[in-house]
Amino acid sequence: MLRWGLKKLSRRAVAGASWVAGLSRSEQPISVRVLTYHHFGNSKYDPFSIPPAQFDAQMAFLAKGKLALSLTGLKGFLDGTIAVPHNSVLVTIDDGYLSTWSIALPILKTHGIPAVAFVTPDLVGRRISTDQHITRTYAGWAELSELSVSGIEVASHSLSHRSLGSMSANQVREEAAKSKAMLEDRLGIEVSAFAYPYGTLADFNTSTGRILREVGYRMAFTSQHGAVLRGGNPWELPRIKIEGGDATWMFSLATRGALDQWKWIDQRLWRIQASPRGRSPA
Repeated sequence: MLRWGLKKLSRRAVAGASWVAGLSRSEQPISVRVLTYHHFGNSKYDPFSIPPAQFDAQMAFLAKGKLALSLTGLKGFLDGTIAVPHNSVLVTIDDGYLSTWSIALPILKTHGIPAVAFVTPDLVGRRISTDQHITRTYAGWAELSELSVSGIEVASHSLSHRSLGSMSANQVREEAAKSKAMLEDRLGIEVSAFAYPYGTLADFNTSTGRILREVGYRMAFTSQHGAVLRGGNPWELPRIKIEGGDATWMFSLATRGALDQWKWIDQRLWRIQASPRGRSPA
């Protein structure tokens, strides 16, 4: 609980300080933020779990402001072919937990919010316990199929949810290519995006990006905080993690850049954040 409390205080401090420093100024360049979610439920002291009521309020906020982009919209923004409102966001959900289908999907449909679910084929339909002794249930192929026809684009989170940064080039290619092929074959879709498992600086590099491009992906997402700018590197796209237990006011500020500076922690504490191969998904 102490670690939980300290992190919540730190996130609030970064968000508050960023706002005071002038994030609301109009001269900022046009930018987009990619929001990262994981699990949905009422699990106290689990930062990866978002209560349904909180998620509903957040999606209502995005719908009211017409801020939500699709994956195609983000790609067009990067390429300079689509104009988007400043501080637009793309909603992404990692790991393919069953709660993405049972809780997030109805809320997203209610508010008309597009989203991307990054899925690990080797974990489809399984139940596992995390390092924190939390049991997670993953969506099956039937649930993933329903997601893909209901406004949530299914994309790749690797084949086995291991760090690509510690693999050989051949292993990276296998993880990326097999995941893409399995999702496309089972769901009858095109998979164009990839999210690095864990996404710390230890988990991706220029070589992994090159291999992803070679096997047919068009963009890749990390867990490094920050805004997406037009013309940015499509193989190392930053995201903003949305956590359970954060103050309500933080969400609206996060969509406007209040957590962008958390990248300072990402860049300096990545060795502590780095996850060994084979660790349970998070």
